[in-house]
Amino acid sequence: GPAPGPSRGNEARGNPWWYVTWTLVERRVAGMRSDPRALRAACLRTLGLACFFGSVYYRLGPDQQVDKLGVMYFTLLNYLIQAQTSIPAMMDDRLLFYREQGAKIVSPTSYFAALVAVQTAVEFVLVL
Repeated sequence: GPAPGPSRGNEARGNPWWYVTWTLVERRVAGMRSDPRALRAACLRTLGLACFFGSVYYRLGPDQQVDKLGVMYFTLLNYLIQAQTSIPAMMDDRLLFYREQGAKIVSPTSYFAALVAVQTAVEFVLVL
């Protein structure tokens, strides 16, 4: 039967929230592995921009604090803009999400938790 505990909206099929979320994480990771060129391109883009911004930052002298803050601002702005590239992927998965939500397989909470977990991990690895 269904797992004991508070209802999270997706126990209609007998699967607890954490199991559905983990399954969705595995699906997202498998989807990312199916396109290794996009992962390589993201890594190369991040590495190239890191080298560029790093060289600009370290060429500035110790008395140019305002200029260093400007470099850091544009670096963060660039990473935020790069993070927005995940929005079209989310829009492509919308039809699948609606289908699975209608069949009571996933809940919005588990879907969003899986999406955030995978994107956070990817952004963390790219920033390192």
